[in-house]
Amino acid sequence: MWKVIPGTNEKYSANDETGEIKSNDRYGTDGRKLIGTILKPFVINSGYEVVYPRINGKTERCLVHRLIAKTFLSNYDKTLDVNHIDGNKRNNVLSNLEMVTRSENIRHSIRMGLTRFDTPAQIAARRKLGKILRQKYAKTVAQLDPIANEIIYIFSSVVEAANYHSLSPSTIGLAARGINNTAAGFKWKYINTTEM
Repeated sequence: MWKVIPGTNEKYSANDETGEIKSNDRYGTDGRKLIGTILKPFVINSGYEVVYPRINGKTERCLVHRLIAKTFLSNYDKTLDVNHIDGNKRNNVLSNLEMVTRSENIRHSIRMGLTRFDTPAQIAARRKLGKILRQKYAKTVAQLDPIANEIIYIFSSVVEAANYHSLSPSTIGLAARGINNTAAGFKWKYINTTEM
């Protein structure tokens, strides 16, 4: 069933059975009748669907599940979370939505396996593995005089060179690959340690 969304000047409606949002039929400034259309939802990084209705002369980004809840749930409260009962963030039908507190929403997410919490031991193991891999695959980089083009110093890795010069590793890496001419006022190049 379609129902007008509160706060949209009766320009938009929501459907509780399909989880869709549409613009309503209306008359344009020239008097022509404009037929309403279903708004195409876009999925944002968090996995939720959003639509972009034009309200009071401004285009606004609105979460579809919030619009459905606001329109149909009698206990809608903007300070609470709208939970997807089945864990599917794109299933915006009314029967799949409920108002919950933030802590209830987090507990639900953990029960559904949507949120992963690592133990301190797992975090430490991942950091240790990252360090080992960085050391294993680190490329030796040489700092060169920008004029004479002679090696001034050799760093065991781009990270070491970047830390020494208070730069980001990507800055040194771009210069070593020849994309940028210099970094920190020096030329850079990767070197093969077996040739030294």
